[in-house]
Parts: sequence; structure tokens; C-alpha cells
Amino acid sequence: MSALTLKDLTLATPPKIVPDFVDELVQPDNLAQLRALYMPAIEADAAQFDQLVPAERARTIRKLFELIKTYDPQTYELIKPFRTHLGIIPKEETFTKFISPLVVSWGDVEMLYQDYQTCHLQMPDSPSAKELEIDAGMLNMFKQFCVENRLNTFLLSSRALSCAAVAQIETYFDALCTQDQAALAQAVSDAQNVNQLQTFAMCYLTALAATGDHYFWSELAEDGITGRDDLDVKFWLSAALLEHSATPIPGFSAIAGANPLAIFEVKS
Repeated sequence: MSALTLKDLTLATPPKIVPDFVDELVQPDNLAQLRALYMPAIEADAAQFDQLVPAERARTIRKLFELIKTYDPQTYELIKPFRTHLGIIPKEETFTKFISPLVVSWGDVEMLYQDYQTCHLQMPDSPSAKELEIDAGMLNMFKQFCVENRLNTFLLSSRALSCAAVAQIETYFDALCTQDQAALAQAVSDAQNVNQLQTFAMCYLTALAATGDHYFWSELAEDGITGRDDLDVKFWLSAALLEHSATPIPGFSAIAGANPLAIFEVKS
């Protein structure tokens, strides 16, 4: 079967059913319920970082997370549980595509901060108005760069983890279309498959909760689809698979009905 992309699907019903469901899950009470359900397994994987992540990738991930911890501790705490799964993304090109740009951009944050510190420490005891203006401008530039990197970290991490989820969706897409219960049960019989779906779901919802309705999510992803629309559909399809596991996403069956893919038309 050819790889599943958003070009293969079109929403047959009003498309807000998908983002509305995601937005409902991001509400604090619902997100707390889902975190209680999924985070224990994700955190258990996080604790095995040294055992599961290949050495070269581990060095890259550690460098990235050390930079984030130094310059944005809040983002670090939110994203840290997902670092093991970021380190074991199946394809090397996918890992490089999403993780390498973050290492570079957070390295730029570090250099900008060092430049600011150098200039700030050289300020005279009685700085002029112009010197104060330059100092404030450099600090504001650093803070804004941190905000942009924070948003990009959430976006790229969600996209990276969605790739592992899509690999599962591709494998069992025919079963989802036909609602082949035996095949779908097989799909979720492997704990690793389930963990990949859960990890993507939790990372994406955590990202949305932390960033809100920011323009970053409206930027175009591949194929002219916005980042938010792209990830919403992948989340919905992940939830459709998780529906057959021991830990389905609460409320999904009531919204999706007997056939979660009924809201899509598959293009020929």
C-alpha cells in the first residue's frame, strides 16, 4: 500500500468536527484525565532513555534538551517526557529533519544570550539613554527568540512524533476503512505500537495547551495544509486506532461513531 498522506483524504463532513474534538481534549480537566491515562507509560519509556536511544542520537537529544533547560525551563519540563520517543523515531531522515533544526536554533539562542551578556556587562555604571535603549533592545530580542523557539519546539516535536503514529496508521489503514476488528485488535496488541500513538497524542495536546491558538499552527505544512490541520487529522486517525486498545481516548467513540473514517472520503 502506498504511503498515506493528507492528499489521500478529504473531509466529507464539516471539518470542524476534528479540531473541535481536539480543542475539547485540551481543556484542563479533560487533558488531566488523559494525562493520568497515558503519561505513566510514556514516563516509563522516558526513564529508559539510555537503554533505548542509540548513542549518536542520544548525544544530539541531550545537547538539545540541555539548551532548552538552560534558556526555557518551562518548555523543558513539558517536553522532557517525550525525549525518548523523539530519540527512537524510526527513520534517520525524519529524525534529522525535525531534531537537527532545533539544535541549531537553540544554539542560536545561546549565542544571542551570550552576546547580550557581553554587552550588558560592559555597560558603564551610569549608562546613557542610548546605551539603555540598546541593552533593552537586545534583551527583548533574546526573549522573543526564545518564544519563537519554544513554539517551534512544540510544533516540530509534534510533527516528528506524528511520523511514528502515521507509520501505524499506514499499516492498518485498510483495516480502519473496513473496520476489520481482528486486524485492528492485532494493531494494538503490540505495546510499542500503542505507546507511539499515545506519545504523539500527548505531545500534541501538551503543545496546544502550552501555546494556545498561535499563528505558528496556521503556517503551511506540506501539501498546502496548515500545521494544525495536518496534525489534527493524524490525531484523529491515531485515536481511531487507540479506540481498539485497552486505553482509548475518552469521548472519541461518542464523537466518531461506529466508523471513525466515515468523516473522510478517500480519494482514488
